Amino acid sequence: MIRAKENYRFYIKIGIIYYFIQTSIRIIFLLENTPSLFNTLDVLMDGFLWDLGTWLVASFPLLLFSLFFSDKIHQKFLNSFIDYISTLLLTMLMSLVGMAEFFFWKEFHSRFNFIAVDYLIYTNEVLSNLRESFPLVPIISGLFFISVVITYVASKIPFTSWTARIHLKRKMTFPLIGILLPLFFVLSVGPWLEYHDEDFRDDQLGRNGIFEFVRAFRANKIDYQAFYKVLPNEHAEKIYQSVRAPSAPSPFKFPVKKPNVVMIIVESLGAKFIGPLSNNKETTPYLNKLAEKSLFFENFYATGTRTVRGLEAISLSVPPTPGYAVVKRPEHQGLYSIGNTFVSNGYSATFLYGGRGFFDNMNSFFSGNGFSIIDQGDFQNDEITFSNAWGVCDEDLFKKAITTIQNQDKTKPFLMLMLTTSNHRPFTYPEGRIDIPSGTERAGAVKYTDYAIGKFLDEATQQEWAKETIFIVVADHSTEGRGQFDLEMSDYHIPLWIYSPYLLQAQKISKLGSQIDLLPSLVHMLDLKDESPFFGQSFFNPSWQEERALIGNYQYVGHYKNNILTTLGPNQTVRNFSYDPKTKIQKAITDSPYIEEAISYYQTASRMLDSGKYKPTSKGSKL
Repeated sequence: MIRAKENYRFYIKIGIIYYFIQTSIRIIFLLENTPSLFNTLDVLMDGFLWDLGTWLVASFPLLLFSLFFSDKIHQKFLNSFIDYISTLLLTMLMSLVGMAEFFFWKEFHSRFNFIAVDYLIYTNEVLSNLRESFPLVPIISGLFFISVVITYVASKIPFTSWTARIHLKRKMTFPLIGILLPLFFVLSVGPWLEYHDEDFRDDQLGRNGIFEFVRAFRANKIDYQAFYKVLPNEHAEKIYQSVRAPSAPSPFKFPVKKPNVVMIIVESLGAKFIGPLSNNKETTPYLNKLAEKSLFFENFYATGTRTVRGLEAISLSVPPTPGYAVVKRPEHQGLYSIGNTFVSNGYSATFLYGGRGFFDNMNSFFSGNGFSIIDQGDFQNDEITFSNAWGVCDEDLFKKAITTIQNQDKTKPFLMLMLTTSNHRPFTYPEGRIDIPSGTERAGAVKYTDYAIGKFLDEATQQEWAKETIFIVVADHSTEGRGQFDLEMSDYHIPLWIYSPYLLQAQKISKLGSQIDLLPSLVHMLDLKDESPFFGQSFFNPSWQEERALIGNYQYVGHYKNNILTTLGPNQTVRNFSYDPKTKIQKAITDSPYIEEAISYYQTASRMLDSGKYKPTSKGSKL
């Protein structure tokens, strides 16, 4: 029996349903991740507190309804048609949020974060992706049935009357409690829970997705100076400069003064799919062979886990500073970039994307940094043989690339940047190309992308312009989400090929680096005139001995050097790990000699971006 006055019964009933749904979601996640008994109990306790705080804040309007409407209104409302419909609609809404959390967790191994906020903005692409990836009608029908059952069971909660009279002073204690409890949670319990568990997966299991979504929506930019470990600016700059290699002449001598560059940025191509990096010979047969014909980089890392992070690093050569990638920030135009560098050296620059370029702000970013834009809207109907929620298939993208190149101004060299879409959920592609049916699994999408790249390079290298062209194939990020730690090095390992059958000799390069090093390497290789303060280093500079890789996500940033990973997080958090790239085993350690070096990279980059000094027109933009 639950003793409650009539005006609180609906509030309590919805609260019980809310807790049932949230706890069910958490148990499903726990069953999938199977932490130890102690960690399971810890997760459930943390989850209870997160859910309580979220409920106290989110249900405040319902508490006011319970307090200030008359007993007569409540008597008419309870067990009425409006009561049942209201309960059903709220239950259905909470169930839909739970379903969204489940799908988000399956993809990103995290509660709602910046990515979820981004996806809410691009409703058309996300809804189309969901329709093509999942049987939504059966799922929603099932949720509706479950909601009806929950509503019926909730209507049978055995309430008994609370007959004690509540005087005005006592009655006013309830809204006072309703205000003070959420404040107590936000100011006291919340900060304690925030970094209560160092194991990221366990920490996320305990959190509340609704709370995380609201926080991500509000905190779309993170002030590095306010929330992260910092050094005096002059000291940080001195350390940053001390690990940079002096310039050196290009070791390459090309028969043509300015070779063309065609760069294919491949969606979600992690190292685990590439034979020379993982012994996986099945999904990328063409790219496996390409490794024997290219400059193939074995120790190369993505800076982030999303496409915009890859585009940011490849285009701007900046570390993955906390918050949104620069591609999506307001000050994203007129920066030191690959586009402006190549254009100032006499190149034309084109960004080619098979999807809609407004997604993730790509069109605005690239057009504001020296590129002309071609996206899905520029494809004629007869140029599209297959498309899904994210855009045209990779074969159609590459056909468009060849047509565009053939129509280029022949009097100047060109830079073409392409972004593929086929290796993205729902993993659909034209039938009959490979031996894995369309729409079944990511391995099929990877193998189709491999097929399409092979078909493109085989055709392109037969063209006359290919004799003066360097082809680059690089991933934007891997397929992995988040694991046990703030950042896991194995989740960021990606392949890189630099290929030209006419201009380059094959070579395996084991030097450690990340995506921010690709642009300086190209500038050095092609001997371009450039004074940009890029944060990356050239792989081809023999003076670069301080090898390191920079990685991050929207909240944590990392510096990896000599098998030691240092991560920096909010609240001046600093954690250190050892990482063995051969066994892929990562372990927490107490200290690192590279903490100040890690801080210097991110503090300097954040300061330059925030102050507008990463723009050629800015006075004093050089460090």
